[in-house]
Amino acid sequence: MVGTPDDTCHNLKQSEEMHMRNILLCLLLALGLSACDAMEEDTPERYAIGVLLPLSGPLGPNGDAAFKGMELARDEVNASSLLGNDRLEFITYDDQSSLDLSHTQATELIEEQGVPVILGPFTSSDTQQITPELDNAGVIALSPTSAAAGLGAASPYLFRSTLPVNKMVSAGIATSKRHWGYRRAATVVNTADVFSKSSHDEITSTLSHDPDISIVSEIAYARDQSSEDFPDILPELIEMKTADPDVIFISGLAPDRVEVILQAHAVGIMETPFIVPLLSIDEVNFINREGDGAAENAMSFNVWLADSEHPRSLAFLNSYQNRYAEQPSSYAARGYAAVHILANALAQVERFEADAIRDVLAKTRDLDTVFGSFSFGENGDAEYDPVVAQVKDDAFVIIK
Repeated sequence: MVGTPDDTCHNLKQSEEMHMRNILLCLLLALGLSACDAMEEDTPERYAIGVLLPLSGPLGPNGDAAFKGMELARDEVNASSLLGNDRLEFITYDDQSSLDLSHTQATELIEEQGVPVILGPFTSSDTQQITPELDNAGVIALSPTSAAAGLGAASPYLFRSTLPVNKMVSAGIATSKRHWGYRRAATVVNTADVFSKSSHDEITSTLSHDPDISIVSEIAYARDQSSEDFPDILPELIEMKTADPDVIFISGLAPDRVEVILQAHAVGIMETPFIVPLLSIDEVNFINREGDGAAENAMSFNVWLADSEHPRSLAFLNSYQNRYAEQPSSYAARGYAAVHILANALAQVERFEADAIRDVLAKTRDLDTVFGSFSFGENGDAEYDPVVAQVKDDAFVIIK
């Protein structure tokens, strides 16, 4: 059957309309795909960072201070244009000051949470314990507080943004000796802790190479970092007092430092000054309240103090006080610095994965931080200038 001219025209018109609809559909589909691509490009990426700190237990106050610094830095980074529209987010674990729990939680962050970076662990003992897992999994740990010498050599994935004790002790002893002119030294060390042993080894090695100095008394005890109890070393301290040292070096974690000074004060060691690597202002204030000024004149080899006049440090001090209504300790400054150091690396990577981040972190040089000019040197160890200060009237006074 042959169609009429009207049928032919009608069919042609339908064909043209269908063709136009197909063109419009293709255009709409193309526009939709472009919009999806644009949405995907504009969608902020979530940089999930593991945080492993002691927020309770004996080290809880120190871990909490570090975490406050981290939170402040995270919020500053997210409010800035450093990462574009991308955001830092924390997956936070409290290891309760326990070595065993720290290891378990580090494994969970690696295997279950799948994070490429962990901010932590807190202590050198924790760090030493989890380093094999980091290396096997190819996951970065950036510890703001682990300071024992030599740990970074165990893995290219381990970075530490605080100075190791070997970079603090030699400069600190030179400065303290000029300041006090001591010749007779005594030492106290917690042999159950990796940082404490490392600090002690650096101190005794440096002193032994100085012909003008002799070590006249030594006390060693063992205390696990999770223990709430501190051993009674009063008899040993009484014996140390009779040796009449000019100075007493203390190598221990925060609870150790506090208890040794308070026990020394209890046995009448009043005039002999203490030299304590990484002694913080929070510890000083607590000791002086509990022991009637027992920390007065103590000297600290440290990495940051609130008296710093560096512009980045002054800005941090102001921001921290406005947010928390308290003065930050060195723990807060170290947590704050670690996040900014990591964020600087993230701003330069194309992929949020450990190997890419590791390569950029390792090249960090002369970065402006609260510590001043900061670099990562050999084996992921921090490089910047240490600070030596003495306690005067419940505050640190920097010794130039």
